Amino acid sequence: MKNERVEKIFYECMKIVDDKNHDYASEDDFYKNFRMVEVIGTPAWVGCYIRFLDKVSRMNGFIERLQRDGTAEVKNESIEDTFQDAINYMAICLDLFRQYSKDKKRKPKIERGNND
Repeated sequence: MKNERVEKIFYECMKIVDDKNHDYASEDDFYKNFRMVEVIGTPAWVGCYIRFLDKVSRMNGFIERLQRDGTAEVKNESIEDTFQDAINYMAICLDLFRQYSKDKKRKPKIERGNND
């Protein structure tokens, strides 16, 4: 059985990814902004996961405010925005992880000596 409400949510999230792609990506690399962490030796999927954790932290803030004040709003971002961003980060993270895993299987491991 198909859940049309969830399908609508995924469609909304995909539109956000497409809209934000214009601001953050390049024509030749959809994940250009996520790959920035690779300059410090961190895989892009890990950097994306860290961004997801920022959304988890934001969600925790919403929950704390909701329990304390009865409102789940912060300036410039709604709780729905946070849910959608988290969904998108996880989808992007999964794609980046799959690319990373595929590349790791193709590339021979290079042993580096201690040349300090």
